[in-house]
Amino acid sequence: MDTVTDLKNMMGKKWPGAVFRNGNGSVFSTDIEPIDALLPHRGIPFGQMIELTGPPSSGKTSLLYKMLAKITGQGSAVYFDLSNSFFPSAATYYGVDINHLAVVKTGEVLTGMRAAEILLEHKKTACVVIDLADQKKILPMTLLHRLRMQTTRSKGLTIFLTENNSHIIPSSIVSLRLSINRLSRRQVEIEITKSRISKEGLKTRVMLYD
Repeated sequence: MDTVTDLKNMMGKKWPGAVFRNGNGSVFSTDIEPIDALLPHRGIPFGQMIELTGPPSSGKTSLLYKMLAKITGQGSAVYFDLSNSFFPSAATYYGVDINHLAVVKTGEVLTGMRAAEILLEHKKTACVVIDLADQKKILPMTLLHRLRMQTTRSKGLTIFLTENNSHIIPSSIVSLRLSINRLSRRQVEIEITKSRISKEGLKTRVMLYD
């Protein structure tokens, strides 16, 4: 039995009936007020591919956890930890519901991408996160296009986590790229550096915790 089949079976056992909820509307509100305020509909339309990027220790993973707190409060999510950097205690601190989050650790990027595509295709989850923070190679366009197609069809969300300036995700693939830089231990600056859903170049500041 291959890895993808194993994952599909695991997901079926974890969430019988394929839990798939993306809220009551067509927009995902992050509940992070400064970010939602930058977007025309005060949220991210479902069916989009998002990239969170920044240098090491920029706060991008903490920001991702804050987004996942809202997502796992509405439905399920799958985290492909291709960088082996997921910390359950940190995720829980930011409000992530671990019972609605499946973490898949694999060093095979292409296998992880293919599995994410299949899970969205069969509506096994509302959101997939693909952690590519320590990856350097540009991903195959064919695989990225297929993943984007399934993200759109399923009306889900795909979130990439990348290192700043790695350019492994072409700009033509993502609908929204948020570049994160740390200003202090608790505060980060976020800039919209690529967007099909809002103006580019807009900046805001977010407190990661009180």
